[in-house]
Amino acid sequence: MTRDGTEGRLDLLALMYLADFGDIAVIGPAFAAAIVILLAADCRREALAWGAGVLACAVTTLLLKVSLGGFAVTVFGRTIHAFSFPSGHAALSFAFYIGLALLLWRGAEGVILRGLAVLLVALQIGITLAVFLLRWHPPTDMVAGLCLGALTLCLAQRVLDAAPPRDSRALTGVVIAVAALVMVLHGERFDDRPLNGELFRTLASELAL
Repeated sequence: MTRDGTEGRLDLLALMYLADFGDIAVIGPAFAAAIVILLAADCRREALAWGAGVLACAVTTLLLKVSLGGFAVTVFGRTIHAFSFPSGHAALSFAFYIGLALLLWRGAEGVILRGLAVLLVALQIGITLAVFLLRWHPPTDMVAGLCLGALTLCLAQRVLDAAPPRDSRALTGVVIAVAALVMVLHGERFDDRPLNGELFRTLASELAL
């Protein structure tokens, strides 16, 4: 293998490594653990607001994928393509990582948690760019996913704004649990599981009835 070929292979692996942080197989368990910790720490408003936002994002993404999926629309002579509309990586990573970043930022009492919030934003941007560069989704899917994640998170933020920030100790526990689960589960891919094809076909047939 040539040097250029080796570098190209390493670039591909780096992009895939980054994109895998946005898979629902990684985000789902980490999100569940974060919600449990918030509830145990009596941060019910935070848990319900952020939890409802992420779940609404996930359900809406699933319904849109089942009902629309891939399509092509011509507008003013220009064809807009969608492969799997919207991008679940873009939508869920935004709702999860940016949502957690907002919780950390508003509840932080020092620079460490706020620094972690900034890192989470950078991670989400990296996931979005990696998925796009890997061409897992066209721009239409990506933009729709980001908009969906932002919309559900904005609704959750309105609920959070009505409550005072919580003790940062609970947020520290959330960060530790999320970091541990994300690293342990990294590399798992929901899309790789054969069951998913049957799941989507079943949902599509039910919606068509």
